[in-house]
Amino acid sequence: MASFDLILLVLFFFFLPWCFSQAQMLSSSQSQAIFRIRRALEYPSGTDGWNRYTNFCYLPKTANFSLTCSNNSVTQLTIVGDRPNIHGVPVRHLSENFSLDSLFTTMSHLSDIANLTLVSLGMWGELPTKVDRLKSLEHLNLSSNSLYGEIPTQISRLDKLETLDLSVNFLKGSVPDLTRLGVLRYIDLSVNRLGPEFPSLGENLAVVVLKNNTFKDNLPDELEAMHDLQLFDSSHNSLFGSIPSFLFSLPSLEALDLNGNSLSGALPTTLSCGASLTFVDISRNDLVGKLPTCLRKSTTKTTVVYSWNCLEDSSLQHISSYCQQKPVKPLAVMPTTIVKKEGEKKDSKNLLGLLLGIIGAIVGAAILIASLLVILSNKMRKKTRDQQPMILPKSVPDKNSIQNLPVTVSSVAGATNGNHMSPEVRFGMLEQNPYRVFQIEDLEDATDNFDRSNVLHESSKFEVYKGRIEDGSAITIRCLQLKQKHSHQVLIQHMEGFPKLKHRHLVSIIGHCIADNKDGNTTVYLVFEHVSNGTLRSHLTEWRRREMLKWPQRMTAVIGVTRGIQFLHTVTTPGIYGNDLKIDNIILDHTLTAKIQNYRLPVAERKKNKFSAELSFNATEEKGKKKHGDKEDVYQLGLIILEVITGKSFAVEADGDLERLTGALEDSSEEDLRNLTDPAIHGTYAYESVKTVIEVALNCLSKEAIKRPSIDDILWNMQYSVQIQDGCGSSEGFNFC
Repeated sequence: MASFDLILLVLFFFFLPWCFSQAQMLSSSQSQAIFRIRRALEYPSGTDGWNRYTNFCYLPKTANFSLTCSNNSVTQLTIVGDRPNIHGVPVRHLSENFSLDSLFTTMSHLSDIANLTLVSLGMWGELPTKVDRLKSLEHLNLSSNSLYGEIPTQISRLDKLETLDLSVNFLKGSVPDLTRLGVLRYIDLSVNRLGPEFPSLGENLAVVVLKNNTFKDNLPDELEAMHDLQLFDSSHNSLFGSIPSFLFSLPSLEALDLNGNSLSGALPTTLSCGASLTFVDISRNDLVGKLPTCLRKSTTKTTVVYSWNCLEDSSLQHISSYCQQKPVKPLAVMPTTIVKKEGEKKDSKNLLGLLLGIIGAIVGAAILIASLLVILSNKMRKKTRDQQPMILPKSVPDKNSIQNLPVTVSSVAGATNGNHMSPEVRFGMLEQNPYRVFQIEDLEDATDNFDRSNVLHESSKFEVYKGRIEDGSAITIRCLQLKQKHSHQVLIQHMEGFPKLKHRHLVSIIGHCIADNKDGNTTVYLVFEHVSNGTLRSHLTEWRRREMLKWPQRMTAVIGVTRGIQFLHTVTTPGIYGNDLKIDNIILDHTLTAKIQNYRLPVAERKKNKFSAELSFNATEEKGKKKHGDKEDVYQLGLIILEVITGKSFAVEADGDLERLTGALEDSSEEDLRNLTDPAIHGTYAYESVKTVIEVALNCLSKEAIKRPSIDDILWNMQYSVQIQDGCGSSEGFNFC
């Protein structure tokens, strides 16, 4: 009997930790949400080593990551990255795949989260309106990212919010009315572009930090009701008017910083300072008169900074005229009440009516004249175009003989309205500036008159120049000299599909220019965005860049290339195939987003003339017309995937390496697979994830084109491998899956 009791006791203590851990285990939906958040934030520091068995409630807290649980739910989540926004200059953004809206959709599954801190993660985008779904939030810190746009009004619905930190971002516009947030105690909106109106704040705030914004307003009287206010910092704005005297005597105020504004007038000599006040900075304003007694060093222990005003009997001040002659700031004109006599008011109204009448007549006449000029100009342009003889171009463009015609994208053969595209394809289409027709002068300015120092590439068919247009954007220009006699309208018809080639995973075409010259030669200039962060191959082979591409980043790049190919195959009818998908033609931008360059341009054929063959900008033009042209792209994608996995270059016929990979798969040997993979990614991938990707690559490299998978199937399997990676840990042994 005693031995039986002993066995029960041992079993009790054996299962006790397990029962306790189960009591603290997150629900499956919340665990999945944490994995999705890590993936959305592109695997920030402190989040490696997770797998499907990870109990998040017992993870040790680090400087980069901490999570707290209560009743099987996440109540606190802190992730601090290494992508800070330093005083308005972001170090590194998350890639273009990142979506702040999607992140907050995932966050909404953490229904009990009260403390959310996502700092220095490179997040970008507009703060979504669905932020109010996090109804339990008490502390929100999204500082030192690259958030832009306005703060959504829905944030004022978080009635449990106690602290709000949105500092060091790119937020702009008016701050929502926060007076309804009755328990809000701390707010930091510093280093943004908020303004011009001073925000409406709650009465219970203890800390208000609004420095380095664009507030151009008076300090409101509502501040007098903030009896709990301890720190008020509104420095480096454009505040104007006088400083309310009550601000110095708020009962709890310890620090007041108003330096670097345009505050003016004299402070009352009888000004009263609160007993808690220990620091005041009113420097670099337009204050005049004498410093009040309670702010003088001889009579107070408060540290007071008051230099560079126009104060009397004080050192380090401007002369008095400096503060009297300051120009009027925008929105700084205060309403003035002037009492006039009855007759003066009537005369003023008559004068105002006369002035408005004269101005209205002038504006109306100007509009009429402008309309007539536009009509006359259109008629003259049409007449000139109809009568213009065919011009044979020359090699060097002549400014006086240039004609640029607008692009017309019509629903004709070869173009498509995109209705047949999947939502994923349409999602990747960039919302950039409209396709532009450049003037030759624009391109000459951008390239320093096509200086030879700006040549990036030369061939028998075309030249490529680098340049920078007037808005500062870097561009590349492909110059093709045509030989046949033709009209500009025919040229544009052949190029009608070009404006559609804008996608986040393409080096997108942004415009063109057609130049005619005196000796009869026509030059076509195609303008592309310029991406200069190196190729995918350079990131795999150069040791400094190589360390940036671990397995998750390589997967993201491959999926980006796949989406770019998917877009090319569906943007026109028929699709764009035979795109010369060498790994050297895959460019990574500063966010490591993969972009395909040197893809085939869709030149529309009309009436079987010889012109379409002449308007060819890449050597793979004919390859795209072969049977199974799409499968050729699939084959080349397979080679790219193998190089991403192994870090080694593959020739088109890489039978030896393919046999080794096939053998590793057939034997299910993790050790063989480890020996084949790039050492730079060891410890960052799950075995099943890599195995899935290799299977995709080998299917792409099938010798029979018809057996190669479709681009949609490839994308599905690649995304599936990412899901495997999310559910598995990253370890040297790859034993989690």
